[in-house]
Amino acid sequence: MVIAEYVDFSIPGAALAALWAGFLFPVYLLLVVRLPVLANARGAQFALGTAIMCAVWVATLCFCHGDAYGIERMDLWLGLTILGTWFLLYLEMWSLLSRGYTLGMLVTIYTAGRPLTRDELAARYRSGDGLEWIMTHRLGGLVAARLVRRRGDQIELTVFPGLPVAAAYRAATRLIGLKKSG
Repeated sequence: MVIAEYVDFSIPGAALAALWAGFLFPVYLLLVVRLPVLANARGAQFALGTAIMCAVWVATLCFCHGDAYGIERMDLWLGLTILGTWFLLYLEMWSLLSRGYTLGMLVTIYTAGRPLTRDELAARYRSGDGLEWIMTHRLGGLVAARLVRRRGDQIELTVFPGLPVAAAYRAATRLIGLKKSG
């Protein structure tokens, strides 16, 4: 008995379109980050790149099949799953590159072209913003998300969503055995 003749190794059109649409995401992002209106809006840049990826997928389906509804439902779900996988992959890479503070320190040392003292590293980090920038940036994100609020010189958790998010994060880190996180 030959098994290969009973197995269909072809890739459905919706899946192939999703593979290509996702593979080209860096190209969409490369174009989007050059739009002056989005110069300092990294989240919006990523969101627009994702929207373009999805639009390319849908356009490819419509172009190749006349309309996306002529494709089998399971093929569409497979295509959406592939797009979701691309999205998560690029989101992780984007997060690491845009918020990878440790890697940013490596680049600072690399561009110096010589060993740096701790104080020199702090002074050169983020083109002179220094290490204090990390705390300011992270705290600003927490305030913007309304997880914390400032009262004078104090920072406190908000009742909602700050308290439940902090409790869930603490429980999750304990569950997976992390001694330190952040």
